[in-house]
Amino acid sequence: MKYNKKKCMAARCLRGMLALTVLSAMLGLAACRTETGDMDNTEASGNNHTAGSVSQEDSRPPDSAADQTAADVPKRPLTQEELRGFEEYLNRADNYGFLLSDYRSPEYINLDEVFYSGAGLEQPQLTEDERDMYLETVGQPELYTDMVRLETEQIDAFLAEKTGLTLDRMKTGLQWVYLPRYDRYYAEHGDTNMRSFFCARGETDSGKYRIWCLSDGYSQFNLESIVTLKKVSSGYQFLSNEIIWDYLGICKADAKAPTPEALHYVISAYKKEVEQGGAGIYPVGEVPGNYDSPVFDSGTRYYSMEEMQQISWRPELIPVFRNEIYARHGYIFKNEFWNEFFSTFTWYSGECPADTFDTTLFNEYEKANLKLAVEMENQTE
Repeated sequence: MKYNKKKCMAARCLRGMLALTVLSAMLGLAACRTETGDMDNTEASGNNHTAGSVSQEDSRPPDSAADQTAADVPKRPLTQEELRGFEEYLNRADNYGFLLSDYRSPEYINLDEVFYSGAGLEQPQLTEDERDMYLETVGQPELYTDMVRLETEQIDAFLAEKTGLTLDRMKTGLQWVYLPRYDRYYAEHGDTNMRSFFCARGETDSGKYRIWCLSDGYSQFNLESIVTLKKVSSGYQFLSNEIIWDYLGICKADAKAPTPEALHYVISAYKKEVEQGGAGIYPVGEVPGNYDSPVFDSGTRYYSMEEMQQISWRPELIPVFRNEIYARHGYIFKNEFWNEFFSTFTWYSGECPADTFDTTLFNEYEKANLKLAVEMENQTE
């Protein structure tokens, strides 16, 4: 028997909070800094089950791409209509879990993430005998939280549809309690791992789709990944998911920094929050486009601590605030990420090497705001 509840209560809490804000779109930049401002069992069953029917929505995303054939389709970018269709498809209860682990081939998908909240599969009512056997197996006097219960046949059918594989062919397995008498797997928890995804861009080539996704948490982007799907007769199957950035480190611990492109989306969400008030939710389909002016006006006024606290809700923006003060004076960063990021702005000259940069160029606003940003960073660490 493999009995492995979610080990980290902190991660549970985070997931619980994430579930309350299942909105649209992603998350934070780990600070790489320089002194000048760079961010820088019962045993598991051996039974083989044939895939049966799954009580599930059709696998097709509701867009025109679903009706295309895979044969010899030339490589091309996805349209906004197609992206919105895939966005709806990936956000379904049976699909979002496939974007919560990093894998290069489907047999390495983290099944605990896929089935954590049940993946939209039907679950019959728990009988008294079944409950008693479960409690005896885990050594508990009662059930403390909700429970997810899935039969092996259900799991096999689901995985065959979504990946072309069955449970016995998956390298990761399902780390749940298994009761042979019922041929079911059990997981007891009271939270959810559900989150929403925004599809920013993508491409298709001969029946395969690579889609760049941003995910939200606390109504802000904090996860960036590229998911690859394959067109099959029944819909789509998951081939891989490359996690580029995971601010919380839940899905991939060493993915600490977003791409410059993702950071621009974070900035756009923040600006919309400032303009409209309330939580900044990135609008579906909108693309960042203002590169002619700095993100912050920190060179012309003093920022208050309250304003910095609002910025710090997206922790990756504090280094943007700080480094932008240097960038406005043409500072060439030692961390190439920042040179690439600020090079997207028309106003950035990149003409002053870090070793010869003179901080006396800063005006009084910039000096005060730089000090405030450093103080805020120290508080959020």
